[in-house]
Amino acid sequence: MAQRLIPYLVDDLTGERGDVARHHVALDGRVYEVDLAPDTYAQLALLLRPYLQAGRRVTTAPGAWTAAPPAESFPVSSTT
Repeated sequence: MAQRLIPYLVDDLTGERGDVARHHVALDGRVYEVDLAPDTYAQLALLLRPYLQAGRRVTTAPGAWTAAPPAESFPVSSTT
């Protein structure tokens, strides 16, 4: 008998299943991966917005860090 396993994401804060996406957030040189439903992600984005607007986006080049101009809009990068 064959079995089919169907993986799904669960919101790491609320336990909600369904429309959940994986996001990456970096702080102090560490990258964190968190699975969030749209409502939870919106809360995170709202909390981070003033800090991200005041800061600068940073991109990496081989062997060096370079700063990019601030983004006009949120969000932080996400991967689904």
